[in-house]
Amino acid sequence: SGTFAQIEESLFRNMSACGLEFSSATGTISRTSITNSTASGAEGIRFIAGGGGVVTNCLVGKITGSGVRAASDAGNAVICHSLLYSCGTGLVVQSASAVTNFNNTITLCGVGLSGSQAATWNTIIWSNTTATNAGPATVSYSDVELPLYGIYAGSSNMNRDPWFTDLAEVDCRLQNVSPCLAGGFGGADMGASFPVGSTPMWPSNLTLSASTNRIVLSWADNSSDEERFEIQRSLGGTLW
Repeated sequence: SGTFAQIEESLFRNMSACGLEFSSATGTISRTSITNSTASGAEGIRFIAGGGGVVTNCLVGKITGSGVRAASDAGNAVICHSLLYSCGTGLVVQSASAVTNFNNTITLCGVGLSGSQAATWNTIIWSNTTATNAGPATVSYSDVELPLYGIYAGSSNMNRDPWFTDLAEVDCRLQNVSPCLAGGFGGADMGASFPVGSTPMWPSNLTLSASTNRIVLSWADNSSDEERFEIQRSLGGTLW
């Protein structure tokens, strides 16, 4: 409260209340993971009482309340290049709060975006129960899932499958066929900029083949900043 905070490459998990709150303070949260709230309504990041700042390249997920919320008395906030998934509401902007929301991916939430003051562009809002409410926000150059073939009001928006790599594994990198590649403002890609969060992007597409005297495991390496992979085995499924 009342000062500037710089939070980088940090991990916040299993919160019973808010993961990070900025009250009468500003700060930057970058390359940080905030996941797995344990209490109903707990929030990931909250800006209140004049608090504001920048959230960039973060992973915010499995939050029962709002992934990120700017309260009605919050200061200016910028949310960018981040992945918000499996939250009650991905991003909430209340009343007079001024929030800039660009190059984010918001998916698997009850509500993707709530609030009329979030200027939004280059953002993917897809596979949420409800894409937006309490708006509409100012949206452009974004992919917003609406019923049937509706297009969200604004410049150069679309309603097309973004072709995530593997949504079941929350791997929201875009495949080569995605219409969101180069679909944003100025020819930029839409959605989060990977890797996000404090840990390397997890591998995917694990396969196993067995022969008489060996087992071969193969997977797709989705990150460039890990040192090694560790493989564990168990004979009984309990001790590894």
